[in-house]
Amino acid sequence: MENPFVSVLFITYNHVKYVRQSLESILIQKTTFPFQIIIGDDCSIDGTRDIISEIASKHPDKIILKNPDKNLGAARNFVQLFEACVDSKAKYISYLEGDDYWTDEHKLQKQVDFMESNPDYSMCFAKAQILKERKSEVIFHHLPESSTLYFKDIVFTHYIPTLTILFRNIGQLPDWYVKAKSGDRALAMLLTTKGPAKFMDEFMGVYRVHEGGVTNTVKQNENINDDAYYIFRHLLPHASLNQKIILLYVIIKNRVANYFRKIGLMRK
Repeated sequence: MENPFVSVLFITYNHVKYVRQSLESILIQKTTFPFQIIIGDDCSIDGTRDIISEIASKHPDKIILKNPDKNLGAARNFVQLFEACVDSKAKYISYLEGDDYWTDEHKLQKQVDFMESNPDYSMCFAKAQILKERKSEVIFHHLPESSTLYFKDIVFTHYIPTLTILFRNIGQLPDWYVKAKSGDRALAMLLTTKGPAKFMDEFMGVYRVHEGGVTNTVKQNENINDDAYYIFRHLLPHASLNQKIILLYVIIKNRVANYFRKIGLMRK
């Protein structure tokens, strides 16, 4: 297999209804560089692994299987695949789960072109639609006000639809990452300690909400302060002085606001 310029981390569990569409949305990418897909099926029991094996057998030049022998859970499966992406020596890493899919066949090319022209940026992301299957409803992921996001912008407001991201290979994840309640937020905060994120104002994917779906994102207003504090505590040694001040300020501000909400002096 040719050395990849981009490694796509593909995590899946019990996605038999969706995984074929998801994988094909990666395989149809049109690029001027080689890319590979590193797949970790977390011991699905619904036939997902059979579909993955079938597709992988047809694309041995593109797909590497890293299926665990026992169920690891989403966070640990993500970490073992991240390690494989880092070891691949790819310059960039992208990410997709087996029930979501990309809608732009030039997604990887557009994002790599931007990152190559803007070496100060740590990552880029794009618009995503949210497909709520139970309600037969399509809505849109909320959008940032700026096309460039910094560390301070994502501490408590997570604008980034993870299925659309592409980021620089930063080496292995720290040990504390696997215990973060929001893996998405932890990754975004870790990346933006190394450079800003670029918002690309075009649709590149669909995030599917369905029964049995799993997300690493913390539910709105649920344990968000505790999780941010956990992430902050571990980022502290590596953050710049400005980042430390910003995060401490936001934590204090939100905890004070939560206190006043509890005693009825602020609207929820």
